[in-house]
Amino acid sequence: MRVAAVKERRYYVLVQVNQRWLDEILIGKGLARGKGVRPNLPNGQNWRVHADKLDALEAEAKKRGSELGAGRYRKRDREG
Repeated sequence: MRVAAVKERRYYVLVQVNQRWLDEILIGKGLARGKGVRPNLPNGQNWRVHADKLDALEAEAKKRGSELGAGRYRKRDREG
């Protein structure tokens, strides 16, 4: 399989809420996963440091169960 090169410029939006990054808030509450492109942050923080923090938050959220309710989307619920 071959992936076509993208020639268009891409822009990323990074949102802060009360001095915290929105991805940290959502992942910490179990409402999102840390996937996709991970650019360096505007405050100079390296993407790897931030990615490690997101991975830790995601693991912690998985242990707690998400605020949406652990098991809310069980297989039998999706089957009808």
